[in-house]
Amino acid sequence: HRGSAYTVIRPNDIREERRAAGLEEDDTIVFATAYARTKQALLDGINVIYSATNLDKASRNSIMHIISDMDNIDTKLIIRYAEPKEIRREKRSDESLLKLENMAAKLHNYPPESSEGWMEIKTIGTDPYKEQGYVEERTSVQQDQEREWEYKR
Repeated sequence: HRGSAYTVIRPNDIREERRAAGLEEDDTIVFATAYARTKQALLDGINVIYSATNLDKASRNSIMHIISDMDNIDTKLIIRYAEPKEIRREKRSDESLLKLENMAAKLHNYPPESSEGWMEIKTIGTDPYKEQGYVEERTSVQQDQEREWEYKR
């Protein structure tokens, strides 16, 4: 079992590091860096809190792939649901409302499952799309059309 030392890895912090260094904020590089730091910390015996706004199924699978060949790794996933409009209003993210809504839709449509390898999955809050079935992600064109329609009403 691991000790109590831990590190927090946030892709948004890596974006900020790159921005401050005058480097491109390329998502491929950002996530490759986050995954490399996660793996190294675990190999060094340090617990990892991976904090991401958008932990979709592909990202969750990437994390599981990193630890698949490691022993004694407890995998606990905590999902904190939040209403996208609330996140923007409280300025907890620089992401556009459309992007936040699409992230929430992805999480709703493809929620984490123990079959992915998680030993424990805990949720905080309520899925903003809980009462709906599959939620279609929207494009910026669709969003503009919806705004225009709202304006005309």
